[in-house]
Amino acid sequence: MRIFLLTVAALALFTTSGCEKSPADHQADAVRKGAQSDADSVRAKTQSDAERMRDSTGKDAFGSSKNSNVERNADIVEERGERAADAIEKTGEQRADGIEKNSPR
Repeated sequence: MRIFLLTVAALALFTTSGCEKSPADHQADAVRKGAQSDADSVRAKTQSDAERMRDSTGKDAFGSSKNSNVERNADIVEERGERAADAIEKTGEQRADGIEKNSPR
């Protein structure tokens, strides 16, 4: 049993050594986190705007606007927001990858 525990402890030591993050890794993580936060804000705002549009005409049992034109416009608002959020995430990921790529190892 003692040998088993020593083996497990040794494996744990070997697998965790060398895993410290560099300053560039932390900076890249911060960029990713910031981009994700910005993208989430865009999504939340456009969802809220679309729901406000739907609420202005009343909703059916499925949560859609009772007015088909308003529903179509609300869907467009949501789609544009999603595309904008995706672009923010993509740009953030590219910036973070660039930071990691250009950091000395």
